[in-house]
Amino acid sequence: MVIEAGAWADNSSFAGVVSRLQLDGYTVEVPPNPLRGLTYDSQTLAGFLTTISGPIVLVGHSYGGMVITNAAAGNPSVKALVYVDAYIPAQGDTLQGLTGAQPGSCLAVPPADVTNVLRGHRADAGHGWVECPALPAART
Repeated sequence: MVIEAGAWADNSSFAGVVSRLQLDGYTVEVPPNPLRGLTYDSQTLAGFLTTISGPIVLVGHSYGGMVITNAAAGNPSVKALVYVDAYIPAQGDTLQGLTGAQPGSCLAVPPADVTNVLRGHRADAGHGWVECPALPAART
């Protein structure tokens, strides 16, 4: 099993889940998500998958769902994709398009309404946050 974290989490977020799965006898890998863009991130994961022998179950959390979908393409060892509170893209979907598909997300408002996108980095993972103006209580 391979778990891919989303943009707002790092590998340590899955320590408890990994421990429980390993106690049940599963081999679990949680490679870093470089957070350099969907194409790069997917290619990085796809390369990692080539180092694994046997069947692979890919698990994606949040943005990791976009990554696993693309990384799995054409790899016959990938037997299942699992999405945990994740984007589940169809062919041709974009992250921005899916984020803006439903009202209510501050990322779905026009870019001019997002006041700040701040990014910081640790050695092993990317972290960031978005500051948004107050949204109206209800949208129509």
